[in-house]
Amino acid sequence: MTNYQTDTPAKVTGPVFIGVLWGATGLSFLFVLARTLARIYAFRRLWLDDAFAIAAWLMLLVQAITWQTQVDSMYLLFQLDAGKLLPTVEILDRLAQLERAECAILILFYSSLWAIKASFLIFFRRIGGTDRAWLIWFWCVVGFVGAAYVVCLGDIQYPCLLRDQAYILENCPKKEAVLFQYNTFIINLVLDVLTDLTIISLPITLLWNVRLPLRRKMILMSILSLAVLIIIVAIVRVAVVATKEKNSDMSWLWMWSFIEATVANIIACVGSFRQLFVKQDKHRTSAYPQRFHAEYPSMDAKPGFQRVRTRSEGSSDLPLNSYDSHRELTPVV
Repeated sequence: MTNYQTDTPAKVTGPVFIGVLWGATGLSFLFVLARTLARIYAFRRLWLDDAFAIAAWLMLLVQAITWQTQVDSMYLLFQLDAGKLLPTVEILDRLAQLERAECAILILFYSSLWAIKASFLIFFRRIGGTDRAWLIWFWCVVGFVGAAYVVCLGDIQYPCLLRDQAYILENCPKKEAVLFQYNTFIINLVLDVLTDLTIISLPITLLWNVRLPLRRKMILMSILSLAVLIIIVAIVRVAVVATKEKNSDMSWLWMWSFIEATVANIIACVGSFRQLFVKQDKHRTSAYPQRFHAEYPSMDAKPGFQRVRTRSEGSSDLPLNSYDSHRELTPVV
């Protein structure tokens, strides 16, 4: 039976903490479900970027379930720090389980964020065409994002999560350990923001060179640049949590971490609906050749002309540059 401690110095009480986690999980599920159903309705299939978005939500779900089992132990730690409890063997065993769970949650947190980044990268690659300069930049971004993920997992303070309780209680509250935690917050924030900015640069550079009406370009750029919200939440998370004086409040840290992962998941789902916009445009533009042939029924019979099948026909994954569907009638020499 859950018995959250509400008289602790924690910034977030147990009921609020669990409520935020499950509320965010449920909200992001609705967006993931809408994304999945929309893709199936429009294309009769899912894509690899959908799989990464779904995987990110599943990692979010696992984090919420894990916290549901460990939230009491987290508030026991607050009680212990406040001197309201004695460090009995039972309490130390529960804290050891909590710290191992934290390690797993931290890995899942970064993995869910980078799964969203991978989803965006796969999505942009599929619509990116074959421009050599853009492809070179795309693979540079992929390499940078992968290296940043390795760094974020590598600088986790593993000794303060996996070592025995005697080591943790003695060493982890020290100034050196606190400063190390603060530095990792800043480093990982910088990497998180830079990777998001480089990913955002992909659709911006892509759309800038595509022959579309300016209004439509601005609409697509706005949708695809929603990742700016993820950057804002990431900065707020570190700004309100990180401190050089003492270890961060666990309830405050993990609640904001969960919020950031949830926002990233929702933004990935919202950004994907650009594909439906293109799908509808494909249907509208495909009517042009039909009207053209209806008005000029004898054109197909003229020597020197034939209807050429473009890349967009029969493909549910329409590249941006195939908006020029009026080129379907091409003179043949």
